[in-house]
Amino acid sequence: MRRADSGAGPGPVAVLSMAEWIRRHDWSATPLGAREAWPQSLRTTLDIMLGSGHAMCLAWGPDRTFLYNDAYAPFLGARHPAALGMGFAAVWPEIWGEIGPLVDRVYAGETTTFHAMPLVMTRNGFAEDTWWDFSYSPVRDEGGAVAGLLNVAADATPRVLAERERDRATEKLRVSEAVAHENIQRVELALEAGAIIGTWFWDIVADRFTIDEPFARAFGLDPALGREGIPLAQIVATVHPDDQAGLADAINEAVLRGGAYAHQYRVRRTDGNYYWLEANGRVDHAPDGTPTMFPGVLIDIEGRRAVESERDRMVEALAASEARFRALFENIDAGFCISEVKFDDAGHPIDHRVIEANPAFERHTGLSNAVGRYASEVAPGIEQHWHDAYGHVAKTGEAIRFEGEAKPLGRWYDAHLFPVGGGRVAMLIADTTTRREAEGALARSEAKWRTVFETLHEGFILGEVIRDASGHVADWRYEAVNDAWHDLIDVPRGTAVGRTIREVFPGIEAAWVDEFAHVVEMGEPLRFTRRVGMLDRWYDGVAQPIGGDRFTVIFIEVTERIRRERRQATLLTLADELRGRSDLQTIVTAAARCLADGLEVDRVGSGIVNLREDTIDVRSDWCEPGVSSVVGQHAFASYGSYIDDLRCDDIVAVDDVAADPRTTGRQAGFDAIQTRSFLDLPISFDGRLYAVVFAHSRTLHAWTDGERQFVEQVGDRVRVALARQRMEDAQRVLTQEMAHRMKNTLAMVQAIATQTLRQARTMDEGREAITSRLAALARAQDIMTRTNFAEADVREVADAAIAPHRLAGERITLAGPPVELSAQRALGLSLAIHELATNAAKYGALSNETGRVDMVWNAAGGAFVFRWIESGGPAVTPPTRRGFGSKLIERIVASYFDGEGRIDFDPAGIRFTLTGAVDRPSTQPNP
Repeated sequence: MRRADSGAGPGPVAVLSMAEWIRRHDWSATPLGAREAWPQSLRTTLDIMLGSGHAMCLAWGPDRTFLYNDAYAPFLGARHPAALGMGFAAVWPEIWGEIGPLVDRVYAGETTTFHAMPLVMTRNGFAEDTWWDFSYSPVRDEGGAVAGLLNVAADATPRVLAERERDRATEKLRVSEAVAHENIQRVELALEAGAIIGTWFWDIVADRFTIDEPFARAFGLDPALGREGIPLAQIVATVHPDDQAGLADAINEAVLRGGAYAHQYRVRRTDGNYYWLEANGRVDHAPDGTPTMFPGVLIDIEGRRAVESERDRMVEALAASEARFRALFENIDAGFCISEVKFDDAGHPIDHRVIEANPAFERHTGLSNAVGRYASEVAPGIEQHWHDAYGHVAKTGEAIRFEGEAKPLGRWYDAHLFPVGGGRVAMLIADTTTRREAEGALARSEAKWRTVFETLHEGFILGEVIRDASGHVADWRYEAVNDAWHDLIDVPRGTAVGRTIREVFPGIEAAWVDEFAHVVEMGEPLRFTRRVGMLDRWYDGVAQPIGGDRFTVIFIEVTERIRRERRQATLLTLADELRGRSDLQTIVTAAARCLADGLEVDRVGSGIVNLREDTIDVRSDWCEPGVSSVVGQHAFASYGSYIDDLRCDDIVAVDDVAADPRTTGRQAGFDAIQTRSFLDLPISFDGRLYAVVFAHSRTLHAWTDGERQFVEQVGDRVRVALARQRMEDAQRVLTQEMAHRMKNTLAMVQAIATQTLRQARTMDEGREAITSRLAALARAQDIMTRTNFAEADVREVADAAIAPHRLAGERITLAGPPVELSAQRALGLSLAIHELATNAAKYGALSNETGRVDMVWNAAGGAFVFRWIESGGPAVTPPTRRGFGSKLIERIVASYFDGEGRIDFDPAGIRFTLTGAVDRPSTQPNP
C-alpha cells in the first residue's frame, strides 16, 4: 500500500478558484437548488469558508451536499472538481464507515475533534495510508436547527510519517547500542585468547637475535635471516615510523627492569600495509642483575584493535547520545514524562503514574510533585480520555497525537504519546491554552472584520509593493480585495488576489504605481481622485501605509460626478460664449466645442441645414488622432431617415448604426466617416430646423441618460441664446418703430388739431370734433397694439372705427376678403371711416331710421379698393365749402395708400372710393 504525500492529487484541472467553480456550478440540479434561494446562514458560512486560508469543507442539508474551498481541493485528488455538489458520502465512500457515524453525531448537535486519525483513501485511484487532524462543527440555520457541518482539516500524514521515522531511528540506535556491548564482550574474550603468529629469542649476552619463520613473515623479512640471527635494528626498520620511538623505549625499559614485557605497534608486511601486533615477552637477569636473555611471542591484534576502535567509537557515541538526550530532556520547551499505566482486572486503563519528568513538564502542568504519583492524586478529576490514550499506546505500541483538555489543570495540551519499552509510555506535551484562546479571539475578530470588510460599499485593497533589483518600486500586488472592489472595478471575482496591478490592468497609468509607492516609502497617507483610462472610470479614495511594504486603499467610483462637474463647467463656459453672439454659425460652433469638452467621443462638429435639399454643410469639427474630418456638404439621405426626427426638434441618439432601424442599410456611409455611434442635436427656432451639432464615436457607444441630459442642456442654452438675440433684435426694431410711429401719430394729431380748430365755428365745435377724431385714432391704435404694430385686417379696422354707430343695427354692413394693412394705412383708413360715419350720423344715411351704409373692399393683382356707400338717407347736395374732414379723407389718407381718394355727393347718398396698393410686410424669422 502506498504512503500518501501531503496534498496528494493529480493537480487542478483548470486554473479556477473555488469561488469561480461554485459560481459556475448548476446548483438547480442539486438538493440545494438555485443560489438565489440559499438561506443566509448557508451564504455566510460559505463566505467564511471561501475567505479562509485553512482547508475547509461544508456539508449542507439532509442530503449533506458537499462544498469546499481552495485549500481543501488538493485533498480530493482526482475527485476535484467533480465532488462539488455531490453528497458527502458519495465524495468519500471508502472512508464513510469511519467518518459517517461522526457526521451523524455532528448533525445531532455535537462537535467532534480528531488528531492523526488514520484513513485509507483511494482518491487518486489507488489505496493510500493517510492521517488527518480535523474538527467537525454543526452549523445552524436561521431557526437554530442544525442544517450543516463545517469541517476544518489538516493533512497530518507528513507529520505522522516523520514521527514514525524518528521512532524507527531511536529503536535502531537502541539495538545498535546493545550490539556494541555484545561486540565489546566478544572482543575482550578474543583478546584474552590471543593469536600467536611468531616467536623470537634475544641472547642479550651474545647480542644474537633469532626469529622463526612466522615472525619473519609478520615483519616482511627473509625467514632464512631469522634462523641465523638478525640485527634488531633491521627488525625495527619495518615498524611504522610513528611507533618506532615508543617501541625502542619499551624494549630499553624492559631490559633494564627485567620481567614481563608487552607492547603494541604497527609493522609493515610484504603487501606494503601496516598491521597491528602485540609483542609479549620476558627479560631474565643474572643474579648480579645483568640482563641475559629476552624471549617472546608476537600476537596478531589487527582484528582486536578494530573491535576495540569500534567499541570505543560506540561507547563514545553512546555517551554523547545520552548526553544529548539528557540535555534535550532537561532543556526542551515541551513537557516530557515517562509513565506507567494502571489497568483494572478487565484490562481497562484507569490511571497512570509519572516515573520521570523534565522541568518543562512542571511548567506546562503546574504540577511540582508529580514524579512517583498517580495522575488521579495530583490532578483529581482528570478526564478518562487521558488514561485511554496511555492505555492504547501501552497495549498496541502505536504512537498517537491529539489535542485535549485537562479541566482540573484549566489547560489544553497538544500531546504526543509513544512507547519506550517495558510497558511504559512517554509523552511530549505543549500547553496550547494561550494559542487556542488567541485563535478563538482571532477567529472572532476575523469574522467580525471580514463581515465589515465584505459589507463595505466602498472598495477596499490590501496591497504590497514589488521592488526591482535596485530596490525601486516597479509594481504592487493585490493581497486582498472585498466584494465591492469587484463591483466598482467590474472585474470577475477571484481574478485579482495574488496578481499585480500591471497584470490585472496591462498598460494602466504609471501614477497608480508611483503614488502608492510614495505612500509606502514616505509613510504618509494620500488622498486621490484619478482616472483609470482603460476602464474610462474615475475613482476617489485614500491610500494609507500599514508597515513594511504594505498599504491599504479605500475608494469609491466618482465617474458620473466628475463628468457632471466637467459638463457643468462647460455649460457655464458656453453660456459666457453665447452672450452677445448673434451669428448662427458662431453659436453652433460654440455649442459643438461644449460637446467636445463634455463628451468622451472621437469627433464633434456642427453644420448649417438646407431644408430644401435636405443637406448639411459641416463647416468645422474636432477629431481625435486617427479620425478624419467630415467638413463639407453631406446629404442626410446617405445616412438614414432620421432627418424627420431632427425636423421635429428631437435629439437623435444612435448606439449602433448597424442595428438602429433609422440607419439600417447605411453602414457603408458611416464606415466612410469612421462612425459606429452618433448623437445629433437639432438647432431649431419657431418650428424650423436651422443647424445640427453632432458627436461621433468610431466604436459602439451606449448613450447614457447623463450624456443625453447634458446634450439637452446644451440645446436649451442655444435656443435661449437665439430667443434672447431675436428678442433683443425685435426690441430694437420695436423701439425704432415706436419712435417712428410716435412721430407719425403726433404729426397726425397736430394736423387734426390744427385743421379742425382752423375750420371750427366755435371752440365747442372744435373741441368736439378733435375729441371725436382722436378717439377714432385711439381705437385704431388699440388695434395696432393688439397686432404688435405689425399688420391689421381691414374688417377689424372697420369694425373698430364704426363701433360707436353700431346702434343702427343691420343698417351698417361690411363685405370683403381678408386684407392685411400696415400700421400707418390702418390708422388712415380708421380716420377716414370715422369721418364718413360722423357725417352720416349728422347729415346722411344714419341720421334717419331708414338709411344704411355698405362698406365694400377688395384686393386683386396687388391693388386695393375700398368703397363707402350710403343709401336711404336724406337727399344729398354738394357742400358749398369743403372742410378738414374732406381733406383728411381725400388727401391725407389716400397718401398713406400711395393712391387716390374721392368723395361723390350722389343725391341718393354719399360715396367714397379709396384705391391704392397692398403692402404686406415679411414675417419670415431671421435667427
